[in-house]
Amino acid sequence: MEATKKIPTTLGEQLLLISLDDESGTAKELAKVAPAIAAASLVELALAGRIDVTDDKVTVVDATPLGEAALDAALEALAGKDRPGSTRTGSTGSSPTPWPVRTRA
Repeated sequence: MEATKKIPTTLGEQLLLISLDDESGTAKELAKVAPAIAAASLVELALAGRIDVTDDKVTVVDATPLGEAALDAALEALAGKDRPGSTRTGSTGSSPTPWPVRTRA
């Protein structure tokens, strides 16, 4: 019997899957899940050594892509920021992403 190969998923993808309705497959309470998915991306980027979070400030320390499309997109968005901000800033502000960032030179 052949072993089933596991496909790696990001924490954000796992959160999205958990949030889907079992019967219809549609997203439920997306407004509550979206910030959790963004936070999960920050956690994974921090664990990978790509960002640093100090005093509610996010700093890109290594903009090298990880090879995971969702995380690479988040890292690229973070690296494109030039002003520091608070991790507590919501997505309703002028920033297109829910986390402000500064890039370490």
